[in-house]
Amino acid sequence: MAPEKCIADPSRDCLGLAKAEMLEKQIAEYRQQSRETHSELYTRITALEKSDAKRDEQYSKILDKLNDMQADINKALLSIAEFKEKSGKRWDKIVDKILLLVITACVGYILIKFGLPV
Repeated sequence: MAPEKCIADPSRDCLGLAKAEMLEKQIAEYRQQSRETHSELYTRITALEKSDAKRDEQYSKILDKLNDMQADINKALLSIAEFKEKSGKRWDKIVDKILLLVITACVGYILIKFGLPV
């Protein structure tokens, strides 16, 4: 293709046209770079959104497990309290019986010392 001639001086080549073509080429390159950059950014944003969704799901599962553990701990504490209560009642009964035996033995000993028949 023959270079176009200048409008002001047709004997000369049009320098502005060459510069305009060079600028159009640069703009086309910038547009292509922008498309590639935007595509990369959208890909990265999509990956971050997927990662965020996965983290939210993991967080939810962790909270569910913690709630289950709390319920198990509460059950264990309740069982321990019941066991302590039963042990305490059993110990109270044993102490009552021992005291009753000691008092009976003391009363019997005193009766025998005074010569009263048992």
